[in-house]
Amino acid sequence: MIKTANYQLDESIETLLIASDLHSHIRGLQAFEREYDKISGSKQLIFNGDLFYGGPYPVECAQWIIERAGPYMTLGNHDEGMLKQADDISDAYGEKGAFERLSQPQRDHFSNLPLRLELQWRGKKIVCQHGHLLPDGSDGNWMATPMEQVQHYQHEKEDLVCLGHTHYPFIQKSVNKFIANSGSLCMPFYKIIAGHQTHYQKGQAEWGEEVDLRCSFLIVCIEKNELVVQLKRFDVDREAMLEDLKDIEDPWINVHRGCIKEGVVIMPEVVQ
Repeated sequence: MIKTANYQLDESIETLLIASDLHSHIRGLQAFEREYDKISGSKQLIFNGDLFYGGPYPVECAQWIIERAGPYMTLGNHDEGMLKQADDISDAYGEKGAFERLSQPQRDHFSNLPLRLELQWRGKKIVCQHGHLLPDGSDGNWMATPMEQVQHYQHEKEDLVCLGHTHYPFIQKSVNKFIANSGSLCMPFYKIIAGHQTHYQKGQAEWGEEVDLRCSFLIVCIEKNELVVQLKRFDVDREAMLEDLKDIEDPWINVHRGCIKEGVVIMPEVVQ
């Protein structure tokens, strides 16, 4: 059984914003903040994991999210890595580097976070889990297709299951529930290339669609006692993101360039 927190949300909240996979990219946060500010009325942010590893602004991103999400956050694999200082990278983009830069209150906040949130809101039950671990505690796959994710979570009794981790957004509605992935606040993934193998996050053998490189999050509300789950897409300044990475001499710049500009992940061992 994975670490779980249960909360009853205030019924005065009109809208939930569920987001994940910011990875310390301030450009993604700035663009998301503009979308956040457009939503009027009472709202609550829920951050569903992976705030760290990748971008050079872990402290600023952490503080903004903590101030708006409070306890309504889950740990992703890179957040767990930050707490364990799992890598030996002291630069801001690394897990160890993020840990070293965070204040003690920020570290304490993350130390107290669960891997799974179970929320009650206006008579509805919502589960948020990053996706690097499955409900039984076994390992999840960041290349899991929407169909595979649905299969793993279809037996949940909640009205809405929210995931992240794969950087590929989707909403699947069945008769009695939604299963959704918020995508990423910094860079969506559409295709992974490893050697001679190509994997499409959607689960098909080719692109099959016009690639939408915009970032995304979920907007959840209740109308006539029914959940309404929408995917909100927004754009970021991709050139500025790349400049941020150049400024810190990011060793994975070739990988990140493909992610940011094309939605394509080229595994490091085949990057030239």
